[in-house]
Amino acid sequence: MTDPQTGLSLRLEVSRQYKQVIWEFDILWGVKLVRPELAVRLAG
Repeated sequence: MTDPQTGLSLRLEVSRQYKQVIWEFDILWGVKLVRPELAVRLAG
């Protein structure tokens, strides 16, 4: 999900294991591609 005001991409992942719940929260940001020849666009 991308925030429309700031442009930050956010991700929340919940993993359930035996008697455990693991929450992972990631924020992606940047201003420039370091190696644009390696960039890909994923659609799903």
